[in-house]
This record gives sequence, structure tokens and C-alpha cells, in this order.
Amino acid sequence: MLARARSLARFSTLLAILAYSTGCLDDDTTGPALELEAGSVKFDYFGSGFDGRFDAVGSFSRDTRGYVKPQSFAAAIDVDMPPYLYFGIIAAEFQTNSVNDLNVTISGQANGSYEVKSFENCSAMIEQGTGKCAAINYNLGLGSDGSFVTGTRRFELVGGTLTITSAADGRLRGNFTGTARQLASSSSAVSNPYVDDVEVEILNGSFDVPIVTLSQWNGF
Repeated sequence: MLARARSLARFSTLLAILAYSTGCLDDDTTGPALELEAGSVKFDYFGSGFDGRFDAVGSFSRDTRGYVKPQSFAAAIDVDMPPYLYFGIIAAEFQTNSVNDLNVTISGQANGSYEVKSFENCSAMIEQGTGKCAAINYNLGLGSDGSFVTGTRRFELVGGTLTITSAADGRLRGNFTGTARQLASSSSAVSNPYVDDVEVEILNGSFDVPIVTLSQWNGF
């Protein structure tokens, strides 16, 4: 059961890449068109030479052929797969030659505060049903097709708070703050998942995104 829960918790992360990867942009996928209302996810990040602002505003759109438009978007996915019920948030900020993205998994769907934890810890809590948590990851400098390239930097929030203020009228709204660490390359992550001495503060985080069911997102 633990492996199953962790694979479910990964949906938001995996779909963020798949949504605008080369495969989906260039190849047909089955299913109906999908065009969501515009959403937004924003936050500021400071520290260790990584100062900047993440600002993803726009709508996710897929036509009847399954092609995804390479444009900034932010959306929430309603994951309802008993016994698991949670929200995922996906946002992508398309720039001239690169993409930044954000992936969030929230252990429940009720208003209130969720403690930010690493993905590993939060996924275990989802599996065990032992409290409220949120896992937040973001990537800077992905390739224009959403792929990992030389220079891509991956970050994971290791502490903080995410608050859902409203989950009504088809939209998810809230805010978050916390502390992020840069994730190490796969070759060095065995002994230490993070890059030493890189710590980034996340401030003024906010989200106001349309909610779509997992089936709709997957094109069914």
C-alpha cells in the first residue's frame, strides 16, 4: 500500500511535465478538448543566489486532437481515488526559451492550514492518514518543451505552511510560505538529497486556480 500511495501523490509532479512535454505537444492523445479558466500561482524566492519571482498566470488548453498549447497556466486537479482524496496544483511559467514549473500535493481538500513537508514525508502521511500536509516542488530553467536540461535547478520546500482559504465555485484559493532546499542531482542524491548550503525562503505565495477532475485532465 505504501508504494501505491506514493505513486498517487506523485500525480501532480508527473502530470506537470507530461502536460507540456514534447510528446504531448507533437503527438495525438485521446479524449475531448479541455480549456480551463485562467488561474494564477505566484511567489517570491530569496537566498543563496536564487532571488526571483515565480509568476504563472493563464489557462491550460488542449484541443480535440490532444495538442497542448505551450502557454503559461495554473490549475488544480481533484484526485478522488478512494481511499485517497486530495488536491494537486500544477503551474507552468513559459518564458522565451525556458519553462519554470510548480507542483503541489495537498493531503486533503478541506479549508485550513497544512504543514509543508518533503514529498517523502508527506506521501507517507497520506498513506497512513496521519495528519494534514502539503508537498511543494518547483523547477527553474526547464527546456522549452518542459524537459530537464543542463542548468535546470530543482527545489523542494522542506518546511512552511500552505493554507486553503476556499475550495468553492470550481476554484481553489489559498496561500503559502516556507523554506526550500535545492535538490541534488540523481548521482549524489543517494547520500544527500539536497545541495549543501543552498537554502531559499519562499514568501508571498498565493494560488487562485480552476479545479478539474483527474479524468478530465487525463482526457477521458
